[in-house]
Amino acid sequence: MCSVVACRSSERGEQTKHVSVNSELYCHKMYHPHVPFRPAADRYSAKKMLKPVNFVCRAPDAKAVFITGDFNDWDPVAHPLKRQPDGAWQIHLPLPHGHHYYRFLVDGKPMLDAKAQGVARDHQGEKVSLIAVS
Repeated sequence: MCSVVACRSSERGEQTKHVSVNSELYCHKMYHPHVPFRPAADRYSAKKMLKPVNFVCRAPDAKAVFITGDFNDWDPVAHPLKRQPDGAWQIHLPLPHGHHYYRFLVDGKPMLDAKAQGVARDHQGEKVSLIAVS
């Protein structure tokens, strides 16, 4: 003999049906037809979202400016900034949620961002700029 003993719903539209078969209790998951099921990897998460961040370096006499940080494994040539008509250098980078350490390389010399949200120390103990992306 088979009978439904209890049914519960979750936020994802998932229902757990407890079925009794010959006095044995089994748990069976079903999904509500009106609520689309999305696997955990596909669910929205602000932490997985990339947010465009604008970096500006004021170095009008520089020949080349790059940004290096934890978001590009401190690669000194991965992200060149583009010179603007006013002499500033700029780049837009998509960064994930969290705190990021970085510094500008102006003609090969490290330079902190004067408009950074903070100053911290990198893995080698040197000062770097800090930005929080949310």
